[in-house]
Amino acid sequence: MPNVTLSFADEPELKNKGMVLTVKDDDDIVGHLMIGKASIIWFKKNAKKRGYKVDWEELKTWFEAKEKIEATRP
Repeated sequence: MPNVTLSFADEPELKNKGMVLTVKDDDDIVGHLMIGKASIIWFKKNAKKRGYKVDWEELKTWFEAKEKIEATRP
């Protein structure tokens, strides 16, 4: 099961450069998720210049098509 670990002292603001999350399965990198103001892009493990881009409206539609679960929002 892949995992993502984040640590922030303060709440980050994306600004113009956004942020990148590295997703690992144990110590092996699965890929990178680049989060920006307008969209998110998934890069496979060794991809540098070609990724899968989704804008926030597409992501919202995809999530809302999934079955709802019981969960507590942070």
